[in-house]
Amino acid sequence: MKKTFKLMGVLVACFAWVNVASAETYDMETDMNVSEFDFTEDTVINGNGHTIIGNFSISTPDIDIVINNATIDANAADGTTINAIELNAIGTSLELNNVTVTNYTKSGLYADKFLSLVIDGSTFDGSKTPEIGEGSGPEADLMKRSAAGIDINIGNTGTTDFSVEKIEITNSTFRNVLASEENTTGGGIKVKVKNWAHLTSMCDVVIENNTFTDNVRDLVVGTNAGGGETTQAQTGDITFKLFGNSAMKVVNNSSNEGDEAARTEVIDSDYLVELNYYTDTHKVLTEDETGLVVDATADEFDLSTALTDVASDKTVENLVVDYGEYTITINKEDIKADLADTLTDLSLVVDTTTTNEVLNALVTEGVFISTNESGVLPAEKVTLSLLLEEYAGKTMELYYFNPTTEKLEFVSEVVVDEFGNANFDLSHYSDYVLVEATEDAPVVENPSTNDNILTYAIIGVVATIGIVGSVKKKKKSKAN
Repeated sequence: MKKTFKLMGVLVACFAWVNVASAETYDMETDMNVSEFDFTEDTVINGNGHTIIGNFSISTPDIDIVINNATIDANAADGTTINAIELNAIGTSLELNNVTVTNYTKSGLYADKFLSLVIDGSTFDGSKTPEIGEGSGPEADLMKRSAAGIDINIGNTGTTDFSVEKIEITNSTFRNVLASEENTTGGGIKVKVKNWAHLTSMCDVVIENNTFTDNVRDLVVGTNAGGGETTQAQTGDITFKLFGNSAMKVVNNSSNEGDEAARTEVIDSDYLVELNYYTDTHKVLTEDETGLVVDATADEFDLSTALTDVASDKTVENLVVDYGEYTITINKEDIKADLADTLTDLSLVVDTTTTNEVLNALVTEGVFISTNESGVLPAEKVTLSLLLEEYAGKTMELYYFNPTTEKLEFVSEVVVDEFGNANFDLSHYSDYVLVEATEDAPVVENPSTNDNILTYAIIGVVATIGIVGSVKKKKKSKAN
């Protein structure tokens, strides 16, 4: 059964910078053939929207290649097996910006040994894949083959030591990978360490803000056949950082447990998903990687366990509990040492109506917040983040409903940002209401200094933790 993973959040993109001041530069004025380029030194190709025809390889070590604003047409014919680009050079970096790669039969980009690989704003399209005839083994019935948009097969031919320092695939599109269901290696992106024998260090793989459309598989990790002494499981010893992509069908090919469906999960996340199948890592983090995000709607969710995990993990500073329409954030320093007899359900009811008849008589229009359970919070305070699109850019007033006096008590102002995100702290669960700050705001009584309700006051400040609005339908601009 496929597993579905869906959470939200924000991540700031980091792009590679290649020093090309002294590079050989081509400014294309018309379409050109691959044979017209020399890839034996630092090279910059400014395609200016033109097409490079043919397939090429980069085998010179310790150089930088940058290709901008071009189409690479591998011009593959029936019966051929072609990678549009082959990268096999220790210490060499390749950067593609706004490049469309098409008409290949094996992959748009095949990478074995290299230092850095940065792909941004590019398209890998398998729709023009020609027929290559009958295959063999698991590909016996395969008449069309586009095994990958990008095939990263690290260490496949390694004979000397090398390291991989950067792999970033951002803002790009992978579509129409035509490999059949029987070809378990086919995917928009394939990443594996074929052989660790000469790989001295391996970077994290960043896959961010990409679109995957009409592929049999979107990301395939590992392979069922390692090289040398590298086991199948070790071919998937890669840490992925996935963020902001369209829904991805991710296949763990470094495992032989179960059929493909059992090894497939759908990851649809605007939080940062950190994934490593070999180390069994499947963490969801906030923008700065200091917050652990958990899905409160998942069957396996347990609040006490999540709080304990954060309290004992030196790498994270807070817990973000995602309820879908809102989130609850708890800072590590606020978690209580003894969680016995504290609330295990922090869910809230957020609505424009309320079943509290007395409160409803006091406020005719607002956002009502009530709790599903009452009791002691597991932390000194929690931060509620929710989306109030109707009140975007406005100032709200937060009131506590005192069930003893049956009156409203003003707590604080809450500023709603231009996208409708509102964040404020709660130190006690009860009934509250947010109303727009106008002259018609409710007339309320402030509690006396001796009133016990002070122990339940809301801190009433906009949260300044490491995430910027954690609401599922958060409005945000995406950098391209």
